[in-house]
Amino acid sequence: MPTEEIEKLVTELRNWCAQKHGRQVEIARHLGIKKQHIQAWLAGKHMPGTKHYFKIRDFLAQQK
Repeated sequence: MPTEEIEKLVTELRNWCAQKHGRQVEIARHLGIKKQHIQAWLAGKHMPGTKHYFKIRDFLAQQK
């Protein structure tokens, strides 16, 4: 997975969280992971792997 695509998706996730008042818990539940993973992605400390990339993309598509 190209880094640019992952970064773009994380930016979309960051914007969604900002618009929804930081509902990181909601996305964490949907992905079946801890909220701390979401926080690390949004802070740029880590990037989601391929498995989570597609789940995040699907989640954001459902929110539109």
